[in-house]
Amino acid sequence: MLTRSRYCDRHSLAPTGVLTVVCGPPCAGKSTFAESTGLPVLDWDIGYANAAGVPIHVRVPNDSAIRARVEGAFRGEVVRAATQGTPMVVVRTAPRRQTRDYYRDHFDARVVVCETSAGDCLERLHRTRPASSWRMCEDVIREWWASYTMSDRDEILGVRRGFAPSVVA
Repeated sequence: MLTRSRYCDRHSLAPTGVLTVVCGPPCAGKSTFAESTGLPVLDWDIGYANAAGVPIHVRVPNDSAIRARVEGAFRGEVVRAATQGTPMVVVRTAPRRQTRDYYRDHFDARVVVCETSAGDCLERLHRTRPASSWRMCEDVIREWWASYTMSDRDEILGVRRGFAPSVVA
């Protein structure tokens, strides 16, 4: 059984290297944390919205070409930041351990996972986002938890409703 050995709190999350990757389901607090660092933020959802010409958290049907273009540009920015030594916070959902390992193994990135419960994410979704985005985001939240694979290499940021990021006990 996998055990958690690397819990962290908001005060210990100052980036230690060039890249910090913040992962978790929608409405988990990833962007809130990323913005709190004061570093440049590279957010996959914002890149997608810009490329598709839609509001953030809206998806277009049959979007594989858009996703491929965004992924290429996104990886290019990550490589540029890493090779130039530019500190940056990267925001991805990344429920799969292999995706998070890619950033650690190729860029020596610090990976932080916001393990906000599905219930708390759904509550925050309904409180903070337009109803037009609920269906898609609800599905992604549930899919994230269904496909999430833990890793002892992750640092875990617990985000509980009504509280700032804190230590998970």
